[in-house]
Amino acid sequence: MITLQSFPRLHICLIDLGCATYRKYGGVGFSIDGPEIKIEVSPNRQKIEIDLKELDYQTKKDVLDAIGRYHKCYPRQKAKISIIKMPPQHIGLGIKTSLILIILRAM
Repeated sequence: MITLQSFPRLHICLIDLGCATYRKYGGVGFSIDGPEIKIEVSPNRQKIEIDLKELDYQTKKDVLDAIGRYHKCYPRQKAKISIIKMPPQHIGLGIKTSLILIILRAM
């Protein structure tokens, strides 16, 4: 079994108002020290198993969609994933994106 953690992030959109480049829009993102996401992952021979009961409907759907796409590329990868710690959703810290990325990294 392994334990992984991820931290919230902020994404800032940039607009080139001075027409200094050919790109009108851009952005930058960075992690912040804040409430972490922590998951535990262990091998599972039969299937991918993940407990999503703490997540809202859209986050569950997005996590399962991402795992489904991953599983199409790597069908032999199976695991049991437990969300140990997760901050509140929809507070502007990219919690859903961080959760999906950490789950895919664990796989």
